[in-house]
Amino acid sequence: MTRLRPGGAESIDRSRSITFEFNGRTVAAHPGDTIGSALAASGRALLSRSFKYHRPRGLLCVSGKCPNCMMQVDGVPNVRSCVEPVRAGMKVRTQKGWPSLSWDWMAVLQWFDALLPVGFYYRTFTRPRWAWKIAEPVIRRLAGLGRLGAAPETRWEHAHERVEVLVVGGGPAGISAALAAARRGARVTLVDDQDRLGGHLRFYRRIPSHREPAPHGFELARRLADEAGNEPRIRVLSRALAFGAYEGGLVAVEQGTTLIHMRAGKLIVATGSFEYPPSFDGNDLSGILLASGARRLIELYGVEPGRRALLCGTDDDALALALDLADRGLEVAAVADARTAPNQGAWGRALAERGIEHLRAHRVVRALGGTRVRGVELARFTAEGAEVAASRRRLECDLLVLGTQYAPSVELLRQAGLRCRYDDLFHQMVPAESGAAVAGVGRLTGFRNLDIEMLQGEIAGAAAASGGADPKLAELQGRVAELEAEYRRGRERDRPLLLPDSGWQFVCLCEDVKQADVTRAVREGFSHLETLKRYSTISMGPCQGRMCLATASALCAERTGRTLAETGATTARPPVQPVPLGLLAGPEHNPVKLTPMHRKHDEAGAAPMDMGLWKRPARYSSEEEEWRAVRERVGLIDVSTLGKLDLRGRDAGALLDKVYTHQMAGLPPGRVRYGLIANDEGIILGPVAPVVAGRDGSMRARHERHGRFRGRQSGWTARPRRAAQAHRYGPVARGVPLHGLSPGGGRGRGFVAAAHRLRRGDRVGDPLSGLLRRVSVGGAARSGRRVRHPAVRRRRAAHAAAGEEAPDRRAGHRRAVESVRGRPRLVHPDGKAGLHRQTPAAPPARPSDRAEARRVRGGLGASNPGGERRGRRRAARGPGDELPVQPLPQPAGWARVGSCGRGAAGPLDRDRFERRSRLRLRVRRPVLRPRGEKAAGVTMEGFRPYRLSPVDRVFDDLGAHRAETSGWRTALSFASPDQELSGLQAAVGLCDLSHETKAEICGRDLAQVAGSFGLDALPPPGSGARGDGSVAAVYRTAPDELFVLAALDSLSARLAEVADRDGCLHLVDRTSGFAAFLLAGPRAEDVLRLVTSLDLGEPRFRDLSCARGPLARIPALVARRDRSGLRCYEIFISREYGLYAWNAIREAGLPRGLVLFGQAARRRLEA
Repeated sequence: MTRLRPGGAESIDRSRSITFEFNGRTVAAHPGDTIGSALAASGRALLSRSFKYHRPRGLLCVSGKCPNCMMQVDGVPNVRSCVEPVRAGMKVRTQKGWPSLSWDWMAVLQWFDALLPVGFYYRTFTRPRWAWKIAEPVIRRLAGLGRLGAAPETRWEHAHERVEVLVVGGGPAGISAALAAARRGARVTLVDDQDRLGGHLRFYRRIPSHREPAPHGFELARRLADEAGNEPRIRVLSRALAFGAYEGGLVAVEQGTTLIHMRAGKLIVATGSFEYPPSFDGNDLSGILLASGARRLIELYGVEPGRRALLCGTDDDALALALDLADRGLEVAAVADARTAPNQGAWGRALAERGIEHLRAHRVVRALGGTRVRGVELARFTAEGAEVAASRRRLECDLLVLGTQYAPSVELLRQAGLRCRYDDLFHQMVPAESGAAVAGVGRLTGFRNLDIEMLQGEIAGAAAASGGADPKLAELQGRVAELEAEYRRGRERDRPLLLPDSGWQFVCLCEDVKQADVTRAVREGFSHLETLKRYSTISMGPCQGRMCLATASALCAERTGRTLAETGATTARPPVQPVPLGLLAGPEHNPVKLTPMHRKHDEAGAAPMDMGLWKRPARYSSEEEEWRAVRERVGLIDVSTLGKLDLRGRDAGALLDKVYTHQMAGLPPGRVRYGLIANDEGIILGPVAPVVAGRDGSMRARHERHGRFRGRQSGWTARPRRAAQAHRYGPVARGVPLHGLSPGGGRGRGFVAAAHRLRRGDRVGDPLSGLLRRVSVGGAARSGRRVRHPAVRRRRAAHAAAGEEAPDRRAGHRRAVESVRGRPRLVHPDGKAGLHRQTPAAPPARPSDRAEARRVRGGLGASNPGGERRGRRRAARGPGDELPVQPLPQPAGWARVGSCGRGAAGPLDRDRFERRSRLRLRVRRPVLRPRGEKAAGVTMEGFRPYRLSPVDRVFDDLGAHRAETSGWRTALSFASPDQELSGLQAAVGLCDLSHETKAEICGRDLAQVAGSFGLDALPPPGSGARGDGSVAAVYRTAPDELFVLAALDSLSARLAEVADRDGCLHLVDRTSGFAAFLLAGPRAEDVLRLVTSLDLGEPRFRDLSCARGPLARIPALVARRDRSGLRCYEIFISREYGLYAWNAIREAGLPRGLVLFGQAARRRLEA
């Protein structure tokens, strides 16, 4: 093959040349070429081998809808080379053919066709059973598609958008719909899977219609594309595939490596129709092209697909194509027109003038040739579809162009819930209705007429934008009805040609399913189209039924004696076209929560472990060393992950009585009490949870199941993200100094089961405020400190300074209380646990559970400590019930026992433990630790805490210039402020605002606080307002909730004023509890769409708007507050997710030119 002379519709740049590698050989191409067009231009007609029989295959559709051109490109399998653009230096390999593509020894499978009937894998290799294990890998190697190799890692992204009107399809109908909607004020997103708008007009020279030829279709395509591109309300997404429609107007769109979740108010589908090959002997030979494929090669890429062409068609489209081929210099042997009485208008006269033979009522019955088509056998047919006797004739050709059968692309409409019906005139399944929010227009309705297509698009766009109230709709609908009626009157009924079974009549090119296979499957009982599909694998290949389903439906109907309307179609499921699994999986947004001490754990060399979303240290050294340290000296454990609830009010204790199994309402101020949380059936939901009675009437509970409180009462505050918490264990725990903290009476004997408020400053956000409590677990002394986390790292370092007498070790004990860490069906004992009464939280135990409830956890000790220990370290009540045993010279552990009673000790049945153990075990009634000596106290002078951002470690890693701002360590700059400012002004920048003061104000009387922030009135919900000089912004996130952002030292007096007001207001300081980031720049919205599903488009999300929603799968508050004419988004997120959210935003922004900027550049931006 060679290149043709340049044409007006070409998309290649002939002035430049590039090269790529194909099967180890260099191939020349032009920019704008696809792999398939470049290979065709170089004379390579053979591109692949078939799935089952390894038959030679070449280009067919040139639109990515068939399996013939799939190749391995740069290690990526199953790339559709006919639509994949050429890149310089790319490496392309075929996926089948051994030892080579031209000489494939596996093609001998064609000789054994009789041994490989449809469904043979269901009936063979079943006996003996081990035979399939041998046969399966062989079959996989012989069949199959591409192989996963060492392809470069691809970064997949997910974006979220909301649009008023979504138009899928960039042809004349889709562009007309988009223009009509945009001109009526709607904001439109136009999605097209081609690189340029125009649809089929891009490669048409003549536009056939029911009236007269219209030349230069590519010029009309350019004009329509220019109009759409110049319309400011239309956003065009090119090379984007809409592959699925879901509930709620959600449409999944693939664009490169990004999956866009598109929420559409109105959906207009203009995906057109596609051709598929008829079933005849040899219909899979290379050199056979669909009419649209031949047009693409000739007009877009200037490739000569053959020298002598034979065309087959069912309408004037084939006649127009014959004239186009003749204009470009190809010899046209004949045009086989399936119509018995075609229109003898301008098209017929033009063919006669060119001397091209026009064969009426003729169809192809056989293609001749080996690797490539060499000739065609034609036959004449009657109007009823019967072959005329002695009418067969042969014509020589090296190019067979098929434009005989079309199918509408209605998959998205059917997935969206619209019903389709069979149109007997068009022999197609066309839409039977239009929904209130979904419409189908263009060639998918069956009408292949440009005037009708554009009018249908205009009507759908106008209706979508106006809600059906446009006064011109009635006139447009009347005009299109007239054109449709006229088109139907002048069209001859399409009849599917079903020849007798013979030879290589392929129905499904993807799976190598022949017409005889379909007939056999129906004869075996698979007469329903759905079961026929599953048994024969028709439409389950890469084409997803585009090339085969219509023919299979016609065969199923004919073989079963049903009509096509009765046969129906298979269920439409996404994806419409196969997409990579990595695209569906998306980025690895696996939320991770970090405690304020996480960095210290890393520095101490802790081995991390996953506990839910939290990253916690599993161990620092060996378990034995930590066990000894806790029992002989002192240990410190980070328990910031435990939930904390702050309940205030006179009925706080009464609320806890409804949830806890113990009496809490009478707890004196400053005291601590343990309790259990159970559900309404008495099943324990969690571990023991200390409750602290505050001296101000408040109650502080620790538990991870906040939902238990939500179902009982409102008006509580969850505070797990605000306070850090650490526990000290061991016999000398009280001897470790508090390092600058001064609780009253916290060191003496009176400090037992008590809670003390630590020193508290006057300023909001004081890092030293905290709570100290002492409790006892298992007979050991333990003191718990809950402090605001910015200071906790310094306190942990202070403990490390006393390492000789108070080594920092993980607490390795286990509580002797049943909980969800044991068995989930454990209940509290029936009335014998010292419970105060039966409450909704503590009903009587069910009889079936009482035996289980009497099991308690007891300590295990060895009667013969010197005995031999072998096997795994476990003790078990029964199979699968494992509990740890400490690896100590004196073996110890825990076990649940039911036979010994609550206050007894006794031997355990050794047979119920692991048989290989040589130890004799006994249950010890008290679970106590040895008493240790008190350590000498240590004092620290000059202790001055500072607060850190959750991304502080990132600043150190990047070598940021640091500064201290009101007790916070901040990043002043990463490079020069000028470079940072220019970078964010050109693309997008990310800055940390975690040190800014943040506060939430909740209540019904919010209007009274407007003046405190320099506002005349509060903004409506979902919006914000700029405050006076000291208050940056006030966002109203809900009707009864405000979020206030201000400079660090400017909000204390304002909040104190709010707190002193009368009325039902609740104030929460979020400065230390929330991380805050600033995303600024012209591409900030593009980056944010990749990590959140919030609707960021205007006018919904304009300047000073705010909304709560997911950000990288975690809850966040996003607000927009523009600065210096740039879009700026402020992101507020729980502190424990801070580093994770920062990394997610940064990874999404790096390919889009994201730069990090510090406080110096931010001040210039806000100046």
